[in-house]
Amino acid sequence: MEKKARYAAEFITGDSSLTDDMDDALAARLIEWGGQHARRLAAKSSSPEVEEELDTNLQNLRRLMRRINKLVGMRDRADQEEMVKLLSKMFEAAAEVPALQAIPPDDPQEMVMQMKNAPLEEVLEMIMARLLGESTE
Repeated sequence: MEKKARYAAEFITGDSSLTDDMDDALAARLIEWGGQHARRLAAKSSSPEVEEELDTNLQNLRRLMRRINKLVGMRDRADQEEMVKLLSKMFEAAAEVPALQAIPPDDPQEMVMQMKNAPLEEVLEMIMARLLGESTE
């Protein structure tokens, strides 16, 4: 089991494209968050038959992390419409990751406005909370 958890964590930590649009502090927080979820996914895959499922789930988690990275990284450069599209794509990716209970915003425009006005650390925390089913509305 420990071997799977280590493999899952390395699957996340070994990919710099997951955080290349973020500063070091934000990147570290996203990697920590992703690593926790990768280890949970590994813990749920107890038989060899689910090895392929684990790889698929880890790839989906990485896709989600890339979309979070892009959303946070583009916050200051993207217009409202582009941010809403990025937000939508992020929630689509979240739907493919088991154990997340993502709560898309009722009003994506409003969430984007909140994101545009908040410090990036708060933006990342807001996103992670929603992905875990902890609505901030």
